[in-house]
Amino acid sequence: MMLYGVRFLLNLFEMLIYRRFLEAYIGNRRTGLELSVLIMGICAGISSFVNSLGNPVCNLLNTVMILWLFSLQYRAAGRSRIFAVLIYVGINFVTEPIGYVLHMAVVGVWGRDEMVSYFLLAFILEMLRLTVVEIFCRKKTGKKLSFSMLPRTVAGLFCCIPFTSIVCCILLIEIAKRSISGELVVLCLAVIFTIFICNYLVFLMMEKYTEVIEKRREEEMDRQKAAYKEEYYRELEVYVDKINAVRHDMKNQLLAVYDTTEEQGSSGARRMIEGMLQDIRTADEEVYSSNPVLNSILKVKAGKARQHDIEIGIETFVPKKILVADGDMGILFGNLFDNAIEACDKMEQGKKYIHFQLKYQSGNLLLHMKNSKRAGNNAKLQTEKTDTRKHGRGLRSVKRTAEKYGGSLFLEDKGDLFETKLMLTGIAELLGCYIPADFFVTQKSHFVT
Repeated sequence: MMLYGVRFLLNLFEMLIYRRFLEAYIGNRRTGLELSVLIMGICAGISSFVNSLGNPVCNLLNTVMILWLFSLQYRAAGRSRIFAVLIYVGINFVTEPIGYVLHMAVVGVWGRDEMVSYFLLAFILEMLRLTVVEIFCRKKTGKKLSFSMLPRTVAGLFCCIPFTSIVCCILLIEIAKRSISGELVVLCLAVIFTIFICNYLVFLMMEKYTEVIEKRREEEMDRQKAAYKEEYYRELEVYVDKINAVRHDMKNQLLAVYDTTEEQGSSGARRMIEGMLQDIRTADEEVYSSNPVLNSILKVKAGKARQHDIEIGIETFVPKKILVADGDMGILFGNLFDNAIEACDKMEQGKKYIHFQLKYQSGNLLLHMKNSKRAGNNAKLQTEKTDTRKHGRGLRSVKRTAEKYGGSLFLEDKGDLFETKLMLTGIAELLGCYIPADFFVTQKSHFVT
């Protein structure tokens, strides 16, 4: 019974490897997770019973049949299923010669107990198959496990799992060396193999976890994009209302100017014309960029700075349509502006300022930003917030987004001045066409106090 349990463990892991292979090679599984796991258990039980018969021909036929039946869970043509079974059987055949060499070496060490050498070899072969299949899956799907996306505490705990597993395996090996019973040695090997399976499952779990983090980050970028778009259209509506109001009043004002010229002379008419020009300047003073998303970001942040009595200088020389994703623009410029406003807010009245310069030059998008801050050098850019858990997320997002475009982020604390330089490269390649001279628009500096 004990040996049947060990065989069941081996076959269950074999089915797990095969399922991993099918998920990458075919995908589109039609059964739910619970049913798929149940089928894995049934297949492992049948294979364990056939293995106990000790007939190589039966083992081969059973393996092919189980692989074919298990592949029926996936939506694919019959040819694709046949190729999947043949490729996986081929992987097994590739590992067999290596297994034979290992078998000869193991028998030399464990020759006193053939059962121990057999199960040890079986465990090694399963791990070898897993390695080959995992490499195949990585190449097929192109997925990579990025530990940089994990929180430090999670990454630290994740690293502790394999370390403690190694310690447990070493202790079990020492127990196996001192055991005179072959069955006890096999049990120790089974426990070691189970620990290996658990580590592999944890690895898969962390892979799924990083995928969830990446998906949430993309959703957050979409939310920021939608927020900036909404704010833009709201500001655009206000701007259009101002223009319509100026246009509506223009006729009456011109009639008034005409009457004033007859009654009060040129001085009165001049005063009225100056008032009309002031209305026009007021309606046009907050157009920072011809790009709708960038303009909405700058208008929102300028409005926020106005609430904090911060002087803003904005200068843009950019294409009418910056070929950077809208959500990425929100991440880049929104987070940098928020940090600058937060730093200026600690300054006394009259010393708060933010200078923002963005330009397109030779296929690169360049940002140079300066803001005042409380005196004192903070070389490590440590936060002054009480909630330190969320500190750094904005800058990390900016850095990741810049790297997405092959760019860089440079931050420098100069005592009472903080300087930010951001460069995005490869924008010219994204355009993929000739840029005419009138494709650019230059916006003069706007100072808001």
